[in-house]
Formats: sequence, structure tokens, C-alpha cells
Amino acid sequence: MIEILLQTVSERWRVQDEKRHPAAFVNLRHAGAVRVALGAILAMGAPPGFAWAVQSDAATTAPSAPENGMDSGRLPEMPRVRLVRPSDSANDEAFVESVEGRVHEWLTASPSEGNAQQRMAALLASANVLLAERIEPLCSRRLLAIPEEDGFRPDPWIAAIDRVDQLLNEARGLLGSLSDRTDLPEGWLAPIQRHQETLAAFSSGLRAYLFSDETDQGRRMKQEAASALSPLLEHADPAVREAATLWQAHLRLALGDLERAASLLPKALSDPPADRLPYGFYVRLLDCRIAAQRGWSATALSLLMQVEERCDHWFSEQALRERASVTAQYERLLVLQDWYERLDSKTQERERTWCAAQMRSLLNESFREGSTEVMRLARAIPIVIGPPKIDSPSTQTPPEPSAPDGG
Repeated sequence: MIEILLQTVSERWRVQDEKRHPAAFVNLRHAGAVRVALGAILAMGAPPGFAWAVQSDAATTAPSAPENGMDSGRLPEMPRVRLVRPSDSANDEAFVESVEGRVHEWLTASPSEGNAQQRMAALLASANVLLAERIEPLCSRRLLAIPEEDGFRPDPWIAAIDRVDQLLNEARGLLGSLSDRTDLPEGWLAPIQRHQETLAAFSSGLRAYLFSDETDQGRRMKQEAASALSPLLEHADPAVREAATLWQAHLRLALGDLERAASLLPKALSDPPADRLPYGFYVRLLDCRIAAQRGWSATALSLLMQVEERCDHWFSEQALRERASVTAQYERLLVLQDWYERLDSKTQERERTWCAAQMRSLLNESFREGSTEVMRLARAIPIVIGPPKIDSPSTQTPPEPSAPDGG
């Protein structure tokens, strides 16, 4: 019976999703994944003749409903989650402080009136690390739709990107003054110019993703930023290509262009090359999210269960495998919540009850103890230019860093 039902599921979604997710249900290996897939048939309307068989199988994973039926279809609250602690830092505040300390040291040791090549290296390295690490906590939370704490203010984060643009503008002006120099090392100028253009594209992309609104001006900002990222999809560095894909697809999604966003992404179940992680992992989560937003929530749930399973060989470190697995489970909760909220409370009560039951089951399985840690990007963009060579360490005290949450 299970094999027949899986064939029915596969055929049901094949017509809708054959090109994007041909093995969404056929490759399910765990009994739990099978039951969720079968339960999803009920949530979307079971084929004639299968309803009772599916219901008896899917019911084994769903918590029993209260006798009065009042709470069985109520949407559970999303769990509290937090980003895993930054490496080599006690918390995000210490992480931000270390980033700003490095930037201060590099820029102080390379004054604008000094060596032009050293100044250029300091400008670009500073802009790179600010984009990659200074704003990473906010980028990671937004990617996973983690609610901000009370009292959150965007001002410090906007100031960080403003500072990046100031550094890149100075670098652009310095490039103009260096273009006619004949005493520069051969081949030095061209890669420096490419680094400046790469960082400028990422800066506009992250600014639009984090801070643009839904006004006409905000939409133009997203469209222009997405277009600016397009050349990076052909970049020589695989990590740069994957990061550009991630942010451009999110911008297209924010613009409501689901088809174009989906066309940018690899299949969710394709193996991400190691040199494209962690961006490749978040790209695959986004592919699942887009499937749900296109109306294929059951497909998205199945894919996410398989993504969770594949984390065992996508990540070499045990800690990363565990955090990635929990992060895929959190994305499943988001899909279930979104599906529940799109269903009509009067005519689709059974479907809403199924979604709520699946959420409770997952919450009980993985999110029972306080605030659960989820995976973070670590760097919002790759490091494309390393730290500048500093002749002597700075003896000045770095400025007071702003708190990452603006508080």
C-alpha cells in the first residue's frame, strides 16, 4: 500500500513540478518522511479510495487531538531560536567589536596621505570585512525570518553599510588617480578594480535586501541591486558566485518574481560543493521556500526533510551538521506556518489541523528546551581581499563599537 501511495504522490506533483523537483517524494527513505508526505495528500485533498489508508498512516506521527477539538487546529507559537555563537567570540557584541577593531587598525596604519597602494588595500579590506562580518548577524536572522528583539533599531546597521560605501567611494577616487601611474607593479591595478566593483555590488545588494521598503523607490532599489549582482554570477570565485546567487534570488523573491528567483537556484537536493558552503546550504533552503510560495507546500516539506537528511554528508563537522539539520527543521516550521495561514479557517479546517499537528510534532522533537541554536552564515559575503600589510601596529585606541542590535 505504501508503494502505491508513493506512486500516487509522485504522479500528483510530477505534472506541477517535474522540472524543478522530480524526486521530491520518490526518494523519501525515512518512515517519518513517508508519513508526512502521505499526510500532505490529506491536506491537499486525497485521491479517491486512499483517504482512509492515508489517514491511518499519517495519524501515527500527529499528536492526538483534544476531545473537544478546540485546540487541535490552533496554530502553535514559533519557537525561540538564536544564532549559534560566533567562532572565537563570546557573543555578537564581542564579534562586532573585534571587526571594528581590525578596521580601525588597518585604516589608521594606512593614512590617506601615505602610500597609495597600502591605503587602497586597507580601504578594500575594511569594506570587505564590514560587509562580510559586521552586518552578518542581521543578515543571518533575516534569512531565517527570526524576529528581532524588542527595542531593535536599524540605525547602527545602516551606518555600517554607509561606512562601507564611504570606503568604496574613496577607493574609487583613488583608483582614478592611480590609473595613469606608470610605477605600479604589473597587473596590480586590474584585480584591485574588480575587487572594488565586486564589493560595491554586494553593498548595494545587502542594503536593498535589509533596508528597502515596499514603496516604488524601494522596489527600484531592489531591482537595481539585483541587476548589479548579475555579473558576479560569473565570478571566478565559486563562493562569490554562490553568495551573489543567494542575495539576488532573495531580492527577486522580495519583488514577487518567484519564477525568476527559482530560475537562479540549483535544485534543493543537489549536493553543494564544499567551496560554496555555507551559501550553498541557504540557497537550497531558499529553493524549498520558493516551492512553498508557488503553492507547492507539500513538495517543500518533503524536500526540506531530505535536505535535513543530506546535511550528514554536506557538512564534515559534527557541530555544523547538527546546526544545519535544526535550521532545515526551522524552515519546515516556517513553511507549515505559512501554509496554515493561507488556508481558509471555515472551509479548510481539516487541512489547518494537519499543519498544526505537524508543527507540534516537530516542536516536541527538536525545539523543546528554551532557545535553540540555528546555523549562521558566519560571513554575509566571502572575503575577496585579505588584510593589508601593515608596516607597524597602531597604538591608538579603537573607537567604541556600536551594539549590533542598536541597543
